[in-house]
Amino acid sequence: MAGAASVSMLSQAAVTLQVDDHIKVTAINGQEIQQSAFQPLQKTFTLQPGQHAITAKYDRLYNLRRDEHDYLRSGNVSVTAQLADNQTYRLTMPNQPEDYEAAREYAKQPTLAVQQNNTVIASQQSMAGNQGGLFSGLVKR
Repeated sequence: MAGAASVSMLSQAAVTLQVDDHIKVTAINGQEIQQSAFQPLQKTFTLQPGQHAITAKYDRLYNLRRDEHDYLRSGNVSVTAQLADNQTYRLTMPNQPEDYEAAREYAKQPTLAVQQNNTVIASQQSMAGNQGGLFSGLVKR
C-alpha cells in the first residue's frame, strides 16, 4: 500500500542522509536501528524533512601485524540537526586518524557531525569517559 501513502506525501519530498565510513548508526529519533554484524553497515537513510536526532558510534576494524586485528568502537554519540526538504546530508566523524594508536584515542571521544556541501551544520563530541567503566577491558588485544 506504499503507493497510496506516497500520494498524500507529494508536497513533502525526502531527505537523504549518507553515512561516511567507520560510522555505525544505532538510532534515529530514539528508534534503534537493527543491523546484523554479518551485513555491511547501512550507508544511506531516507528521512522526512525536519529535526532529527541521530545516534551513531565509531566502528572500525584494524588489521594489525600477522593475523592480529582490533575492532575499535566508541560509545554512542548523538547529534540533532534540522534537515531540509529535498536535500542530501552526510553523517561524518571529522578528523578520523588512520594511525591505529591515534584511532584508539579517537574512539574514546569522537565527534559526530552532519554536513551539507562540506559545511558542518551540527556536531556533537562524545563525553569523555563515556566508553570506560565496565566494558573498557573487554577488547582482546
